[in-house]
Amino acid sequence: MSPRACHDEQYHPAHTLISRFRFSRYPSTLMAGSLRIAVTGGSGRVGRFIVRELLDRGHQVVNLDRRPGDDDRARFVDCDIRLRESVTPVLATCDAVCHLAEIPNLEGGVPLDEVYWTNARSGSVVLQAAADLHLRHAVYASSCQVYGCWGAGSVSPCRFPIDETYPIQPMNAYAVSKVANETFAKYLCGHDGASISIFRFPWVMIQDFDNAQWRHFEQNDGPLHDGFNTFIHATDLARAFAAAVEFGRSGCEIYNLSAPDILSVFPLRQRLEKHHPDFPPLPPDWPEFKSPVVTEKAQAMLGWKPQWSFLEHFHAIRIRQMRQLG
Repeated sequence: MSPRACHDEQYHPAHTLISRFRFSRYPSTLMAGSLRIAVTGGSGRVGRFIVRELLDRGHQVVNLDRRPGDDDRARFVDCDIRLRESVTPVLATCDAVCHLAEIPNLEGGVPLDEVYWTNARSGSVVLQAAADLHLRHAVYASSCQVYGCWGAGSVSPCRFPIDETYPIQPMNAYAVSKVANETFAKYLCGHDGASISIFRFPWVMIQDFDNAQWRHFEQNDGPLHDGFNTFIHATDLARAFAAAVEFGRSGCEIYNLSAPDILSVFPLRQRLEKHHPDFPPLPPDWPEFKSPVVTEKAQAMLGWKPQWSFLEHFHAIRIRQMRQLG
């Protein structure tokens, strides 16, 4: 499909963006004291990394899920997140909440209306309870799918790079549910004085690739997958959640999160020009492998910066293999 017209604010370079944000020069690890933090979906694919990160930082964690997690340091509560009467008593004992307990995609065969209803219901219950209880902070796990260039039904981008001012155009039921919860979060911050961070991120990598997958990357110069081969490592995502609850910034803020590079050993511009000539061009000075998802706002406001690099890991593996052969 051809690029869509952009009607929102245009992309600004990092130095312009940072001047507009409430910059803090202190890293989140300087926040004193242990917090009591609830993590909904803390036993899940991504949630368990967030639980572990918070525990390692010295916080007390309550895991709200339907099955126990793999870290016994966290208190487990069997909880249906869709029920306010189940959620509120638990959050009443906490300082903050990280909400991840939603249907994560459309791949499980769940009817579309159920995906939307379940996600909108659980998100609104958790966020409303956090607002009513005046929790220090809530973090909502949204998705880059709200931009329309990721996931089922994805369309061509209207511009590069993609920052938080990029137009919202959800193209599937999952993305629509995320937009609904983002909108409700903004309402709660404006109407009830809640404090909420919203994270938009691409596919989350939780484990290393096997040898066959690494060989595929070496040879694959084909079309980019939806989302331009962007990703984020689970450990980096977990650090962002921890930073947000530790800072506890007031109001509602939206942050893009992404790895520093893409899942490719071939330059992004090369693959875009070769296979996607209808896409808008990257800025002339854009680094060869840099993710097109801009994360400068999270770096400026939360002191967060992605650490896990695909290219660095790829080169380290190749060096180790060469040494073993030599």
